[in-house]
Amino acid sequence: MALRLCAVLAEALDALGTPIAADAAHKVAGVAGTLGFGDLGQHWLAVSHDPTAEPMTLRRQTRTTIAAIVLHTATE
Repeated sequence: MALRLCAVLAEALDALGTPIAADAAHKVAGVAGTLGFGDLGQHWLAVSHDPTAEPMTLRRQTRTTIAAIVLHTATE
């Protein structure tokens, strides 16, 4: 499930700045929150309402989360 989140996050990062960004952001917010990444989910939820909301912070936090998930799953 966590690796699927990585794929969803990567797709959403690619979608930032496109017409589908709000839909992708809302999807990511829900999935991230459900899997225990509430802070990340809140950032994506903000982007679903305002696509210009802190894009650099969002990108950094998303990439950090992807790296943490990959690192964690590699050590299991």
